[in-house]
Amino acid sequence: MVPPYRPETLEKLKRRYQLAIDPPIDVESVILGSMLPATEQRRCIFDFEDGVRLIVAKAVYADGSRFIHVGALFFQDSKIFLQLTRLLRKTNSAKDMFDAFVRDSEKRFAELSGDKRRLRLAANPTDNVLPHWLIKEDG
Repeated sequence: MVPPYRPETLEKLKRRYQLAIDPPIDVESVILGSMLPATEQRRCIFDFEDGVRLIVAKAVYADGSRFIHVGALFFQDSKIFLQLTRLLRKTNSAKDMFDAFVRDSEKRFAELSGDKRRLRLAANPTDNVLPHWLIKEDG
């Protein structure tokens, strides 16, 4: 079950960031149903006060590869929702609105994590999915 929206200050979110990536999510265990996916683990969920939710987790795959996954969404009627809706009305472009949300989410992740590596966009919100980024981990 997806945890309810529970906003915290950026400082509180930063203090618990390490818990989202350690221990990593074992993808095979998630597939087998013996581990909850990151979207259902509070330790991986970062709710900002303006209505943005980042879902962050380190995943380990059967071949040993590791990636930090970052997903983003916003809640309807939140401050960010209203800002993006105003942008959509102003530009009449869903692409501009989604691009603005992607840039905002990337900036938030850097502020939250302190990680300055470039996020690779793996799923674009214009593909009717939430924006999703990856960072390949060494080792």
